[in-house]
Amino acid sequence: MIAMDPGPIRYRLLQKTNGFLISMPLPAEIKAEYGFDSLPIEDSDVMIFAMYRKDRNNQRLIDEYISYCFKFI
Repeated sequence: MIAMDPGPIRYRLLQKTNGFLISMPLPAEIKAEYGFDSLPIEDSDVMIFAMYRKDRNNQRLIDEYISYCFKFI
């Protein structure tokens, strides 16, 4: 896991890797520019989303990542 402030560097890092990121809702323009998609993380105390590249839309991987994150939240 890498913790960093929202911004272009964070978005480029996600864009060029096979990772995911936990984020507050991003504007549609940012998601379109970087090719991101998102799913809300249910049962969280705040409105957060799992962000990932559209070409990584694999529900099993997304579910595993969210489950892993809940162990640390």
